[in-house]
Amino acid sequence: ENGSDITLTIDLNIQTIVEKYLKQAVEDIGCQKGGNVIVMNPKNGDILALANYPNYNLNEPYTINDTDLLIEVLEKFGFHHVKIIRNEIRCSHELESNPTAVRISTENLSANCYSKSIKGDIFTLLQWKSGMNFYDTFNRILSIIGDEEVIITERKSFFGGKFRQFIGKVPQKDGIYDEKEVNSYEKVPNLRFLQDNISIRTQKHFDIRYDRETDYIAIIWRNIEGKIVGVKGRRNSDDEEKVKYFALKQFQKTQHLYGFHENYNEIIKKRKIFIFEAEKSVMQAHTFGIPLGVAVGSHDIDEQQIRHLKFNVDEAIICYDKDVELNVVLEQAKRIKNQLGIKVGYIYDEENLLGEKDSPTDKGRTIFLKLLENTHYIGDDMTGIK
Repeated sequence: ENGSDITLTIDLNIQTIVEKYLKQAVEDIGCQKGGNVIVMNPKNGDILALANYPNYNLNEPYTINDTDLLIEVLEKFGFHHVKIIRNEIRCSHELESNPTAVRISTENLSANCYSKSIKGDIFTLLQWKSGMNFYDTFNRILSIIGDEEVIITERKSFFGGKFRQFIGKVPQKDGIYDEKEVNSYEKVPNLRFLQDNISIRTQKHFDIRYDRETDYIAIIWRNIEGKIVGVKGRRNSDDEEKVKYFALKQFQKTQHLYGFHENYNEIIKKRKIFIFEAEKSVMQAHTFGIPLGVAVGSHDIDEQQIRHLKFNVDEAIICYDKDVELNVVLEQAKRIKNQLGIKVGYIYDEENLLGEKDSPTDKGRTIFLKLLENTHYIGDDMTGIK
């Protein structure tokens, strides 16, 4: 059976030019350590080109030959007793703790801290240690290895302006919105959401707002770093002539997971995630004291959304609405298990506890927990078992 297709965002023209001029620049100035270039679309984070000189295999982006540099990063982040044992770096998270409790693979940068139940990659480990989000952690790493923070800005000329002719060939998927662009939405609790079992505390946590101009509830979607990628509007009135949902700020939902940023710390702590269709379900679960939900924005999880879960969870449970056919749920559960190799389950309402179009959280906390008790899991042979 053929595997799934993977579509890269690398632009061959830009990649070729980057490699050529990076090599020329390194040799012209005699830089002994070489150089690195990443060309990124600042609107959506797409990587357009990656180049190192002297180079390494771009098919293995996590391969790091300079273990001394990695050790320096760990020490600057406050790890102790750092040493290399075969293909691992081992250390302690505190001066007096077990000197081998933390282990980082030098082959793929997977990381574990057994005493604190931290499991993921090097970024997961450093985020946990520093208490910072991904963006700030990444920039701190750059400050250690490059002595300055990297800030993406629009430049008038890049490598002499040689990229201008190619930029138009790159599809624009979605972008990052400045926080100022949502300032017009009022930060007020919403009665409709409150009646839907979404507490005021939860509404504040997810930054629910109100657009007085359109009379729509503003649901802000953020990427994992917390940057605004779009705003979804939910009709606040019962006026059936108005569409129930529409985008107040355009974006592609398939590139992101709603609630992943807001629930990230708990998801990483529990190593478990609930995958819902809609944002409302994520917030209802949070109100129930279960801050482990994300929403895909439909009943069809995208490959990119699945990739966001890699290294972050050991168990995923699909919690789609009652009207989604079982064969659809099974197909997606199998895709997640096949791609991530983790424990994957799904909710199946055998006792008819839900209404025809209800989500698993619509009937309240007790019913949701009852449904979770009867979770079905995908076996190693890819069949649905209880």
